[in-house]
Amino acid sequence: ITVNGDPFRIVSPDGGEVLGAGCTIPVSWQVGGGDVAATVDILLSTDGGNTYPTTLASGVANDGSADVTLPCLASTDARIRIEAVGNIFFDISDGDFTIQEVAPTVAVTAVGGDVDDSCEFTVTFSGSVSDDCAVSAADVELSVSAGGAAAILGTPVFNKVQADGKTVNFTGSILVSDLQGSPATIGIQIDAADACGYEGGDYDEVEVRDTTPPSITCPDDIVVECTQHGGTPADDPQLDPFWAGVSATDNCDPSPDIDDDAPPVFELGDTDAVSYTHLRAHETVLEIVC
Repeated sequence: ITVNGDPFRIVSPDGGEVLGAGCTIPVSWQVGGGDVAATVDILLSTDGGNTYPTTLASGVANDGSADVTLPCLASTDARIRIEAVGNIFFDISDGDFTIQEVAPTVAVTAVGGDVDDSCEFTVTFSGSVSDDCAVSAADVELSVSAGGAAAILGTPVFNKVQADGKTVNFTGSILVSDLQGSPATIGIQIDAADACGYEGGDYDEVEVRDTTPPSITCPDDIVVECTQHGGTPADDPQLDPFWAGVSATDNCDPSPDIDDDAPPVFELGDTDAVSYTHLRAHETVLEIVC
C-alpha cells in the first residue's frame, strides 16, 4: 500500500483548550491527501473519548474548517472526533479540553438624590450585560423594589440595546414621589440569562431624600389682658387667634405638624418669643422664632 499526501487529522480543538458551553467555536482539521471524503461528521465526547454520543455537525464539507455549537453542559474530559462520510478515515483530539458553564456578567449603577419642590425625584440607572457566548436583549429583565420611608413609584422606563451578539447595554429611570418620610430606599435589580439558561444578575440600591425644610408662617403679634396673678395662661381664649394664626407648608407633607415651646403662663409685660418647630420622622427639620 502506498500512502500519498498529508494525513487526515484534527488541528483544533486538540486538547488543553477551555471553551464555553453553548458557544459557537471553530473546528479545524487537515483534510488529508487524496480523495479521503467529500464530507465529514463532527462528534463530541465528554468522557475522554470513550463514547461520542453528541453530533455537532453532520455532512459538512471536507474543506478543513467548520463552526459548531457546543451543548449546554460542563466537562473537563471533552474531545471531538471528525470522521469521513462513506470512508474509514477519522481522527480524534489528542487530549481532553474543557467545556465550562459561564453565566452572563451583569453590572448596574443607579443614581439617587433629593426630591424637588413637588416632592419628586427621578432615579436613573445604567449598565451592561455580557456573555462569553451570546446574550439577547429579550432575556434581560428589570425589577424595582422600595424600602425605608413610604413613597410612590412610577412605571419604570427600561431601554435595552443589543450592542453585539455578546453584549446588551441598558439605561432606565423611575419616578419616585410623595415621600412619607426620609429616606426612601430604591433597589434596582437586573437579571439576564444566556442561550443555555445560565443566569447572572446585579443589584444597586440608592436613597431618595427629602431635605427641603417646611415653611412656617408666624401669627400676628397679640396683646391680651392679664387674667390671673402674674400673667395669662397659654390656654386662655384670648390667645386662640394667636395659636390659629400659625401655619406651615411642606413639599412632601400635606399636613405638617407644628410644635411650640410656649410657657404654661405668659408673664405680665413683654414676653419671650415663641418658637415653632415642625417635626418630621421624629427629627427637627425647621425651627422658627415668632
